[in-house]
Amino acid sequence: MAAFLAQYGVLIAAAVAIAGWQVSNWQANRRELRKEVRQDISDLRSAVERVCAGVREHQKHERSSREAALASVAVQQDFVLLELRLARIRERPRKSKSDVFVQEIRNNQERFFDLSTGDLIDGSVMLTPDQVQNLVTEQHVTAAQLEHGLMKFFFSEFDAH
Repeated sequence: MAAFLAQYGVLIAAAVAIAGWQVSNWQANRRELRKEVRQDISDLRSAVERVCAGVREHQKHERSSREAALASVAVQQDFVLLELRLARIRERPRKSKSDVFVQEIRNNQERFFDLSTGDLIDGSVMLTPDQVQNLVTEQHVTAAQLEHGLMKFFFSEFDAH
């Protein structure tokens, strides 16, 4: 045994060091990915809140007013950001082979987009204050479901269990 260690000890020590470095590197990369996904989810939450506020703002003004047009542009810009961030989350390589969470995210995304776009933003429909309140409530519920789906996806990918 002593002869074996004398002959291969340096090689064994180097192999242990390399293996340790690889494990450490993998863990650091995983931690960074986790931070990036959490930040994307946080940014999505902010963009969703801006969309809800933008739709409310749009509905406060006359259809053809400058303020309504500015609110409409702001909502559309936030939708582009939402779509890009959601696509980035959906398209990440994932360990989970199940598409259940991805499909749930997509369904809630489409529902949220439907509630926040179309006739509401192009100015062809003006809602009563009660309708605006109902719309905002539906938007927030759907946004919460979207965020919940994102968090379930997040935990399925990064939870140690």
